[in-house]
Amino acid sequence: MPLISKASSAPAAAEVPFFDRARETAPLETLRGWQWERLASGFADVLGSNAFWRARLHAAGIRDPRDLASWADFAKLPRLTKGELAADQAAAPPFGTNLTYPLDRYVRVFQTSGTTGPPIRWLETDASWTWWARCWAMVFRAAGLGPGDRLFFPFSFGLFVGFWAGLEGATARRKRFGLRRHFAIAPWSDRVEVYWRDGCEAYVTPVAEDEVGVAMLWSGEGGRFECLLERFPDLARRLASAPVASRDRGAGPFHRRARAAVRGRIALVGDAAGYVDAITGEGLALAFREAQALATSVAGGGLVRYAAEARRWRRLPETLTRLLLIAERRPRLRRRLFATLERDPRLFARLLAVHCRAVPASRLGVGAAVRLAGVVVGV
Repeated sequence: MPLISKASSAPAAAEVPFFDRARETAPLETLRGWQWERLASGFADVLGSNAFWRARLHAAGIRDPRDLASWADFAKLPRLTKGELAADQAAAPPFGTNLTYPLDRYVRVFQTSGTTGPPIRWLETDASWTWWARCWAMVFRAAGLGPGDRLFFPFSFGLFVGFWAGLEGATARRKRFGLRRHFAIAPWSDRVEVYWRDGCEAYVTPVAEDEVGVAMLWSGEGGRFECLLERFPDLARRLASAPVASRDRGAGPFHRRARAAVRGRIALVGDAAGYVDAITGEGLALAFREAQALATSVAGGGLVRYAAEARRWRRLPETLTRLLLIAERRPRLRRRLFATLERDPRLFARLLAVHCRAVPASRLGVGAAVRLAGVVVGV
């Protein structure tokens, strides 16, 4: 295990340190549900293309994904020893037959140290390597390490996976994803409703007289819509009998950067020009403003003006988005913020007006800025 040096002398954070609070504090039954979901989703791939495991599963009487229907069936899975992996790689070098995907899908190769036998080579896909990094990131955060701290890795890395995974985990960031579904139910409000839970938000939008759209944004690994909806019991009960009116649509991970909005005769508009997150719901509005600025620039004879206009239009929404993401990652800060806005509706209205560009940010006022600063510092 890599040694950790906490170089920062900053005081420990007041909150319990979590990398992914929603998953690290989820009830046991919820965790088991997520684990089963991942096991079931990958089982068909293993049976279909992994020769090593297919032979072992068939020998255990498991020939179809439906043969593994619940945790009670989990005991049917055959045990695996390191010797069996070594023998397989010796018979079919260099990687053996324990491969679920074509070689070009694997992005990293590692091997064990060989201390207790022949080294075992191991391949990782981009998804599985991300899982390694998240595991180590949770370990570091639980040890009290965070922004401002420094980790020292005094190793000659070689091909040993543990050192590389620890280094990757030290730079891991939580990724955000989005998923949208429509329901055939009359809207119960003419406004957009936003529900917040640690690590997840739900946005309910009336889209027709008999239909609402529900968008989920969350931090962490991918998830099914039903599992995300369970985090919002009141909303789940309201939608329990409503028919699904669309296919699920997803996006992520968020936070994409473009080097420039203009290069040569090519101009990027909206999300194509990069975005931080969908948490403010401003994607289309920003794209329309940039499209208008692009048309004006083209009519004026070039794209130079548009490059400057795009930067100007993005400055405010990106700042507000980053501030909201800070609140999303810090539950106590978020609760203080919401309590402040609930006590002072005029402050909320003023912030919304700035966000919608109805008034300039300079009109927010010194008093409002002081109250918001008090929320951040906890006074």
